[in-house]
Amino acid sequence: MSASPDERRGDCRTKAVASTLVPPAGCSNDIFPARICGGEGAAQHSLIRQAATASRAVSRNDGLNRPQRRSLPGFSSAAQRGSILGYYFPGRSGDAGLGTSSMGQLVWIASYPKSGNTWMRAFLHNYIRQPSAPYDINRLTDLTAADINAERYHRYDPRPASRYTIADVQRMRRLVHRDLTKLDPTLVFVKTHNARMEVAGAPLITPEVTAGAIYIVRDPRDVAVSYSRHRGRSIDDTISFMADPEAATGGTDMKIYERLSSWSAHVHSWAGRPDPRVRLVRYETTVSAPEATFRAQISWLGQDPPPERLNRAIRFSAFDELRAQERAKGFNERVAESTAPFFATGRPGAWRTALSPAQSARIERDHGTMMQRFGYL
Repeated sequence: MSASPDERRGDCRTKAVASTLVPPAGCSNDIFPARICGGEGAAQHSLIRQAATASRAVSRNDGLNRPQRRSLPGFSSAAQRGSILGYYFPGRSGDAGLGTSSMGQLVWIASYPKSGNTWMRAFLHNYIRQPSAPYDINRLTDLTAADINAERYHRYDPRPASRYTIADVQRMRRLVHRDLTKLDPTLVFVKTHNARMEVAGAPLITPEVTAGAIYIVRDPRDVAVSYSRHRGRSIDDTISFMADPEAATGGTDMKIYERLSSWSAHVHSWAGRPDPRVRLVRYETTVSAPEATFRAQISWLGQDPPPERLNRAIRFSAFDELRAQERAKGFNERVAESTAPFFATGRPGAWRTALSPAQSARIERDHGTMMQRFGYL
């Protein structure tokens, strides 16, 4: 079977440019610059003041996630419509907290594909917005922007995005990321599958507009099974793709170039070393202990979550609920090449019956070091 247009263009163009894996480091690294960080002492001290007073609600009318300005109460159990107004992030010093800049800062929801990114975004929508019924899975751009939306790049180059070279995209990426900060004066959630690295001399994750990140990691053996169905490719082909340091997607008129690199390099780029501004979330722990995991997530964002509100958001974003919505009305993030529903099983350990011994051994050989680090071996 031939590669999808997304992957053909990403794969063939990637070879032509140099890329550099940027190792995660402390507050002064190139992704999270010192001006938004505290020193070592600040990283270990407790809560910073609440950050801002403007609500965050993003319109999806034109596909560009422009903000709707609303006057809402603070980020608390009393907020009827729900909006995060202030955050306590570890690792930042001073009285101002995140989000006081007139341009705001980006909080990346990052993962290798098929690792739980959509689940996290569904939970955040249900927790922040506090809907009376489960949030529509086809409106997950209401509070989370996407960094590969080609429309955002047309402001700087009106040509069809399929004609952009990787160098073109990388020249514009920093500008587009700065545009994303204008969606709200505090913090903006942005979904990404990009690795945290440089390509063609420019970072995929722009440092000066980044406040922090939620990074979700999943057993690569389960990723291989799920991603193969999503790509509409064989498991063997997907295992090879996951081991390719040049792996990329995008390059179509709808989606710009997105560089994944290999699964191991992707995980290392985001979670290779401790960083107080990167919140690491293990997919398997989220499945086995959702209340504890999501409670910790909201606490990291700045609130002691009210139990009733937390549990309702967990129920409304449960895998069975997401799957039922997809069955009833489809899901706009499922690609045409997929051979299975986007929300198929979600069960950890499904690889045991889906992979052959040779396939699982190959994944373990390709990614053993990172698998051991995260308890998968």
